[in-house]
Amino acid sequence: MSITAVQKKSIIKGILDMRQAVTWCLILNMFFQLQVFGIASAHAEKKISSLRVAVLPYAETLTPELDVYIKRVRKDLKQQREIEVLDDEYARSILDYYLTYVDESTQETNITNFVQSARQKYSELKYKEAKELIHQAKQAIQANIDAVKSNRFQIDILMLEAKLAYLEKNSSLIAKDYETIAHLDPSLTLEKGLYSRWEIKALATARDNILKEGTGTLSITAKPYGSEVYLNGLHVGTTLYDKPLLLKNIPLGQHCVELKTIHHKSYRTYVEVQKNIVKILDLQLERAVSSGKTKNALISPQHFHTPYELSYLMTQLGYYMKADKIILVRGKVDDQNKSDLFYQIGDTELGAVYKEHSIPLDKQKSEHVALVTKEMRDQLEKDLLKNPHDQLITQSVGSLKLHERRKQPLLKKPLFWILVGAGAATGGVGSILLGGSVAASTTGGIVIGL
Repeated sequence: MSITAVQKKSIIKGILDMRQAVTWCLILNMFFQLQVFGIASAHAEKKISSLRVAVLPYAETLTPELDVYIKRVRKDLKQQREIEVLDDEYARSILDYYLTYVDESTQETNITNFVQSARQKYSELKYKEAKELIHQAKQAIQANIDAVKSNRFQIDILMLEAKLAYLEKNSSLIAKDYETIAHLDPSLTLEKGLYSRWEIKALATARDNILKEGTGTLSITAKPYGSEVYLNGLHVGTTLYDKPLLLKNIPLGQHCVELKTIHHKSYRTYVEVQKNIVKILDLQLERAVSSGKTKNALISPQHFHTPYELSYLMTQLGYYMKADKIILVRGKVDDQNKSDLFYQIGDTELGAVYKEHSIPLDKQKSEHVALVTKEMRDQLEKDLLKNPHDQLITQSVGSLKLHERRKQPLLKKPLFWILVGAGAATGGVGSILLGGSVAASTTGGIVIGL
């Protein structure tokens, strides 16, 4: 079969087009790979060079053996490059302040248990049991509100209740729950891919309905300046030196306002926001007095025993201590003069807790602790974004943030450019075999590749 001049010209153009498309795909892939590598390297370098670490006892009582191990761990970690270990007295004083004036986990343990159990039952498809746990959690949260305590779990439990309502096709309950959610957090956004379309739509509808009713403004001034301000359990800013902190477009109705700052007692109140009215709060936070137990301050496993409680504790202590990582150390001694050193590392930025590690030690040979600190350094330098399986739980406080940071845009995924190249090559080959136009073969090949 003879080839016409037109077909011959089309074949040559197809070959050139295929080579050009593949070349550009390879160049773009290399560019994005280098960019991703550079970002990751910069993140790792920044994380290691500015690593502030606190070492705290995780036990019911501080035994002499555990105290010796903690002191040795702190001493050896101080000798490690690019790791700043917080002063023990400073870290214990902050811990004492937090446990005395800030921590509310004892009051909220039943709520956290209800929320976690309800999530577990939902994941196991035991919807009836999950529904009962949600009801109990809502009752406990309402009791907190009546006693002027925190309502920070309300959004979590309402979103779970809405999921069950969706399965039951109860549209009125979905609308009611999301109107409350939008009321509690006016700036909440649900990202596509992480939430269902019906959830995103329900939130958008609820927000539109709230805006139609009108909004109000909160004007907050508090001393000391720089106090952290929370609205319905969510951080919304800090008090300013020269002017009030203005929170605009707040939905009408009741809201929980909390103020916290180091070495001062926390303040909480419920305010009623009215349409087009500025609600003014002018406060002076009361100075906190030390409990006198600074040297004996420790984190109780009985008090903070669930993964969620530990994760939340990491974020809170990280803020007050200005620490990047917190090492929780505990020990167990047997009758044969042998001991095991257990420790967990918390990432305060991500609100994530690493799995527990244990090291068998000879109590008489304290130099073995140096081996522990070497392993600790390896754990401290681990990036949970690259090693998510090292987390104690997948649903920790910072797990959503962890998931978002771990995601790569489509254009930065090598597979995307491999498929584009394969598609372009397919189009070029098709052009050669079929004698089609260059434009049609190129676009058609890319569509096939994707």
